[in-house]
This record gives sequence, C-alpha cells and structure tokens, in this order.
Amino acid sequence: MSPETDHHFSMSEGVSASLFIGRDPAHNQVVIQHPDMSRKHAVIQRRGADLYLTDLNSTHGTYVDGVPVKGTVRLNPPQWIQFKGGNFFFDGTRLMNQQMETVGVLADATGVVSSLSPSSAQAPPLTAALLAPLKMKGWPRWLLGSLLTSIPVIEVFTLGYRYGLYRQGMAHQWALPKWEDWGSLFLKGLQLLLIRIVYYLLPSAVAIFFFAATYRKDISAGLLYTMLITTGLAYLLASFLVPMAVAGCVHTGTMKAAFRLPEILRNIGRAGTSYLLVFLLVFCLLPLNMLLVGIPYVGYPLGIILLFYVHMVAALLYGAVYRNMQATGA
Repeated sequence: MSPETDHHFSMSEGVSASLFIGRDPAHNQVVIQHPDMSRKHAVIQRRGADLYLTDLNSTHGTYVDGVPVKGTVRLNPPQWIQFKGGNFFFDGTRLMNQQMETVGVLADATGVVSSLSPSSAQAPPLTAALLAPLKMKGWPRWLLGSLLTSIPVIEVFTLGYRYGLYRQGMAHQWALPKWEDWGSLFLKGLQLLLIRIVYYLLPSAVAIFFFAATYRKDISAGLLYTMLITTGLAYLLASFLVPMAVAGCVHTGTMKAAFRLPEILRNIGRAGTSYLLVFLLVFCLLPLNMLLVGIPYVGYPLGIILLFYVHMVAALLYGAVYRNMQATGA
C-alpha cells in the first residue's frame, strides 16, 4: 500500500514534490523503524526551484549537517540529514543511507522524480565551473577569497569555503556559495588543513632530510638526484590523493573517510579519466600562476587571484566528478 498523503503539507502553496519520513508506513515514503522516530517525523519538499526540510514536531528532533532543525529550513544539497534512527545523505533528489543505498526519491503525486533543474544538472561541468567565478554574484566572492588567501592563518577560512565548493560541485550547482557562517567555515577549514598536513607529512620529511644532507655535503651526486626525484614524486602522489580524500570527507561528513586509503584508491579508479583530467588541468595552471608572481609589482596580487580561481574551479570539478562516480556506481 502506498503511503497516505498529508495534504496539509503536500498541497501547501508552491509544493511540487514531497518525501515524508517517519516510523508509520501508512504516512511515509521513507519508513525508519526506530523507537526514537516519531510516527510523522519530517518531510522534504520542493517549492519552485528550492528544497526545504520541515521537522513535524518530532519528539527527538531532526538535524542537518549536525545542526538541529526548528520548523522549516532551506536545504542546499548535498547534505546529511540526521535522526536518532540513523544518518542519511540527500543529494537533491535521492535520500540515501550510510551505505549509499537509496531509501527514498523526491517525487510528485504522479511519481515523477523531482530532480535538480535542467539548467544546473545538465550544464557542462568544465565550462560551468570555469565560468562560475566570473558571474555577477561570483567575482566579489572570488576577490574576497583571494584577499583572505594572501593573509597567513586567516587562509583557513578559504579552505572552509572550498569545502562548500566541493558540495556545490556534488550538487551540480555552478555558483559560488556566500561567505557566511564564519564559525563553520573555520571548523571545516581546519578539517581540510589537517587532511593536507597528514598527506604531505611524509613528502615533507623526505624533503627536509634531502636538504639537510645537501647542506652537509655528505651525499653523492647519484643519491642527490635520486632523493630529488623521490621527493618530487612523493609530493605529486600526495597532491593526487588529497582531492579524493577531501571529497570523501565532504561526502560522508566524517574525517575518517579522508584516511581510508584503499577506498580512496578504489574511488579514483572508479572516477577514471575524469579525475585525472581535472588533476592535470590544475597541474598545468599552477606554472602559469608562478609566472604571474614573477611580474614586478602586480605579479603577487595577480598570482593570488589566479591561485584562488584555480582552487575554486578545481573544488567544483572534483565535487562533480565524485558525485558522478557515486551515481554511476562504476
């Protein structure tokens, strides 16, 4: 028997699709049999081009990315929706459990799936990502990020902003997010900073040993070149792994996913040439950035602006590649 529809919510103004969540099979499309779930717990709705989550006065509450929901909140998928009965990932169309199995799909009364708008879902990822910072609402956010990037320590906020860009790419939303909720930006930035530190720790140790041996001049020419090549390859490998590690962290909402090396390698293999092409694009743009920095007077600010642009585009593209990899299940 199909779930009954609560007309108070599904037929409210502008609602084109609803996904009800709760313990009662008679009233919900997603049934979670857990004692802490209410009979009618929450509902996801599409109103126009926007998505909303409403907590239906549940006993034990509803959370979005760990933040408690009071009444109705606007969703910006992909996001984690949490109940005492479990954690679920919402990508804008599908609600999935922690094993990435679909448990519910946002659909209208006729069963038609309500997905991301065609303009955002079908936009060519490369072109859309490259143009995102150049849009009217994009370039002020781009310049603010460039300014923060040039300030030591404060740069952690830009890492948190890139966390949000990964999520935008996963949702195929080709627009720069607002600079807001600075506390969250700082915490997310610290997560990304820790991931980078861990992955670059070994290459950095090799580099320090290399320079120390060179300084003492107690190393042969052959070993010198070997260590130089080894150091370069170690940094290159770390740079290749970090984006997928970050994408795993953003997707699951947990730091543990960033250090599951076998899973990261499997995901890179599943993403295939798409992941490699984004990596090569970023790798080829960085030398241009170094050339700009060498220009007297104007080189440094121009280099910072280009660098942040590259990071933004890369985050959007890596997020899109990760989402496509998950969707195809290749």
